[in-house]
Amino acid sequence: MNHTSGLVLAQETLDLNDSIEEIVLDTLCDMIITHGRPAAIYVRGEDGAMFLEDICEKIAVPLIQDKGVPAVDELLGELLKFMD
Repeated sequence: MNHTSGLVLAQETLDLNDSIEEIVLDTLCDMIITHGRPAAIYVRGEDGAMFLEDICEKIAVPLIQDKGVPAVDELLGELLKFMD
């Protein structure tokens, strides 16, 4: 998600057999190739931070944890309503 514009830059539909770590890293690499190095990467919690901590340190991109992304929060809320 572009934090400035609020636009979702990528999304993935996961299969139960998919490796989350591999998908996260592949998506990050694709984003860097397409859009350039991000100013920061925002994650919701420990799981996301765990996958990205080392790579963010190596590419000198701040990893910001526990910052909500309003557009994603709204989307998740709508999806949960739909599932009820």
